[in-house]
Amino acid sequence: YFPNAEFYGIEQRKDLVEIAKNAKNISETSNAYFKHGNFTQINFNDYKSIYFYNSFCENLVDKEVLCDFNNSGDLIDMAHIDDLLEYSLSLYNYYSNYLHKVLDNMPSGTRLVTFHGSEIEVPYSYKMVEEHFDKELRFWVRK
Repeated sequence: YFPNAEFYGIEQRKDLVEIAKNAKNISETSNAYFKHGNFTQINFNDYKSIYFYNSFCENLVDKEVLCDFNNSGDLIDMAHIDDLLEYSLSLYNYYSNYLHKVLDNMPSGTRLVTFHGSEIEVPYSYKMVEEHFDKELRFWVRK
């Protein structure tokens, strides 16, 4: 728990944003904020640390896919949360490339945490400094 830090989240599904806000209120958390939108609308220059849970995988197939997030050979069964959004391989590629470019343009010292992320999305300008849970949770620092 970091009472002096602020945490921001963005989600495309309005109902999930409302669930997050309700959880915040129930838990009496005062330093977490949730926004309805797409991560491509964020000005990443406002942040020094980024946590990324790979949500792009749901774009890879029509309904369900097995994803190897950490290139370990361990496949995770993924499915669409709902049918409210458009899903496509082109969106997966767009989001992955967008994130890669944003991360590569962050200043030295930027901290990144990935959970179920692909190393492909993390630029070579980042050094992995720690990993846990069979490489599912990784900590990076921008060189």
